[in-house]
Amino acid sequence: RRPPAPAVPKPVVAQSPPPPPVAAAAPEPSCTPLRVEPFELTRAADDPAPVAIVRGDRLAPFYTRVARLLRGRADDHIRIAVYGDSNLAADYQTGQLRRRLQGRFGDAGHGLVSVGEPWWAYDHMDVEHGSRGWVCHNVSTDPVIDKLYGLTGIAAESGPNAREAFVATAGPDAPVGRSVDAFEVFYLARPSARFDVRLDAHPPLAVMAEPEPSSILRVHRVDTSDGAHRLERGPTRVVRVFGVALERKQAPPSFIVDSFGVGAMNSRAQASKDPALETAMLRARGYDLVIFHTGHNDGFTWQETPAALRAL
Repeated sequence: RRPPAPAVPKPVVAQSPPPPPVAAAAPEPSCTPLRVEPFELTRAADDPAPVAIVRGDRLAPFYTRVARLLRGRADDHIRIAVYGDSNLAADYQTGQLRRRLQGRFGDAGHGLVSVGEPWWAYDHMDVEHGSRGWVCHNVSTDPVIDKLYGLTGIAAESGPNAREAFVATAGPDAPVGRSVDAFEVFYLARPSARFDVRLDAHPPLAVMAEPEPSSILRVHRVDTSDGAHRLERGPTRVVRVFGVALERKQAPPSFIVDSFGVGAMNSRAQASKDPALETAMLRARGYDLVIFHTGHNDGFTWQETPAALRAL
């Protein structure tokens, strides 16, 4: 047998010292911080001090949408809905909010307004609206059995003596609301619904409701050139209209404020509205923020308020 071969030592390979650790670079900000001048807070001498926002983190989706708009990256308007009682029926607080936002960021249109006028004080700012001979149902002072009022809380139904109902842009002296390029008529989808729509001096166009199995809401849209316009509706059969939205679809993204003021409104009355119709209209409008502004009237039915708010 051959003797075993002597072991050959392995060559020693010189190892370079490990490189020093590289400090992790701070992540680059995706964009520079926004600096927005806040609106001046209008206060009277006897007003209480402002209170802090509770759970403000829940507003993060809304602020994200606002930041995209301020950076010029938004592809649609930001829509805000405000539910209120008689203090809001004249659109005063919401009208001032709309004027301030649109005065700074651009006129996007008035938003949703009822064609019915159940009280003399229901008069929105910076828009013309009215009706003759229409019956007005509302969720608080003149309820209806089927609870179909729509988001405005005011459903206008054509009676036997109903004439035209109209919405129109504001006059030339209004700070906002002078132009519109799209009207959207929200109405109840039932087979008997028939009405004519007339834009300005054009011939009327007949609209017939064709109910869909999954929805009780229909929306008829009228597009036009951007400018001052008037839309009239004349019933040919019984029709219930939940409101008309005026918007500038082609304008740069800005803010739209929908004001839903109803006399004597409280949470109990609002929660009594048909949820399927409310859901359909909420989806159609696509709000980024919803505000409830009906605190005082809840005092009369305070025991029912928690359950009503949970339902809402």
